Amino acid sequence: MQAPLYTMEICRAQNRWQTGRGNSDIRHRTLILAGEYDQVIPRVQCEQLHRDIKNSVFVIITESGHFLHEEKWQEVDEEIVRFLHLSK
Repeated sequence: MQAPLYTMEICRAQNRWQTGRGNSDIRHRTLILAGEYDQVIPRVQCEQLHRDIKNSVFVIITESGHFLHEEKWQEVDEEIVRFLHLSK
């Protein structure tokens, strides 16, 4: 039995994230959010992703870690709304 297509896409995306290869092929506007104190994904890796994806927006959520969507959910929501508004 073959894995569902979305599972294969997730694996490809994870490989791009880990190796950096293929990130520059992403053409869609992309929002990259990072927690100021994230101990799981180093900020330098997020900054590199931002440089690789030409049409990206990079936002650091202050006083938050890896779970910024739970720790600072209101700020995360505001950034998403702002990004979507600018995307129109």
